[in-house]
Amino acid sequence: MFCTKCGKELGEDASFCGCCGYKLVKEESTQEISDKEEPVQKKKAGTGTKIAAGVMIVLLIMWIIGIIGNLVYGEYRGIKGTKQLAADVFWVFIIGAISLYLIEKVRK
Repeated sequence: MFCTKCGKELGEDASFCGCCGYKLVKEESTQEISDKEEPVQKKKAGTGTKIAAGVMIVLLIMWIIGIIGNLVYGEYRGIKGTKQLAADVFWVFIIGAISLYLIEKVRK
């Protein structure tokens, strides 16, 4: 048996969908329902999400290259440099997390 709202597979005795909370309506002939209805497909991410994921990945790579360059050429000296390095690493993690989120959204 599948949820008619989100398409999640459910047990035969389920009265609510565990995924979306939709209240299921019991019919006398469950065989007849399962023959007529197919599980609902989840909507895939659009082109905008794919472009955003690509842009975030490019930004992430550029930022990492910048950090490596600054480490090589000694731009992170002293207290001010240490704070800048910490800030740069922080933003790399933020951009990376957003990129991973967008990539997972595109895959679904």
